Amino acid sequence: MEGAAFPQLAATFVLNLAFAILAGASVVAWWLRSHDWAGRPALPVPALVAAVAAVALTADGAGFWLAAARMAEVPLGEAWPAVRSMAADTHFGRVWVLGMGALAVVLASASLPVRAGGGLRLAALLVFAVSRSLGGHAAAEGDLSLALGVDVLHFILIGLWLGEVAMALLLLRGPAQREAMAFVEHVSSTATSVLVGIFATGALNTWRMVAPLAGTLGSPYVTVLLLKVGLVLLAAALGGINRFVVMPQMRTPAIAFGVSRGRFRTVLGIESVVLAAALAAAAVLSSTQPPHAG
Repeated sequence: MEGAAFPQLAATFVLNLAFAILAGASVVAWWLRSHDWAGRPALPVPALVAAVAAVALTADGAGFWLAAARMAEVPLGEAWPAVRSMAADTHFGRVWVLGMGALAVVLASASLPVRAGGGLRLAALLVFAVSRSLGGHAAAEGDLSLALGVDVLHFILIGLWLGEVAMALLLLRGPAQREAMAFVEHVSSTATSVLVGIFATGALNTWRMVAPLAGTLGSPYVTVLLLKVGLVLLAAALGGINRFVVMPQMRTPAIAFGVSRGRFRTVLGIESVVLAAALAAAAVLSSTQPPHAG
């Protein structure tokens, strides 16, 4: 994966984004089932899951095909033997097969009853997250290492954050104030907890992989890492604006609820773009060799 070309990075970004949407849709669907939301907002989870899982499968397959062609130094149209060999004979290929299988289960879950499909989907998404880390830098310390667990958790948390923000943009278009505020409280509380986990796991990942910053500030990995950290901090600041400025306005009778809800969604929209940019930075990091601590 070192020095991956742009199409491969784009496939990784699309795959990470699809995972985030799938995670967010699954968690939000569970929340809606357990809360009394008048009118039950239309969140077509099965159709959304099917469409996004299909995109994820396509992106994952394309990324692996591109990687195999690049490693074998053959044109894309002649890469099938390399794809087959890489999938069967390499660690990276075997964990890719695992991830593709998990995504196929996610796709199949869209046709199952809501409760059964939701549980199966969450389990499959966990397997997929593990497969992503098994094929990345974290696997250098072993498939059952603490580093791998930290990396899996970091990937899940940032995906869940973006996914819930994206789902909130869809759901906060029309509900009444009581239902909207209940969901806003859920999103805000989840984001706060997730943010703590992201910074904790991110700090552990950085400490594990990066040598003392004084000697690595000019390296490509650290440059992109600092960009990603900056984007996450910006997203956290935007979340803080919603939590401490806009949410109190949504409870204030003097301010029309539709106006304050619109402000909340505007900030959410900006936050989602910033988080998507952080995912793009993560895609670059996954293909860039870190300056390992000695």
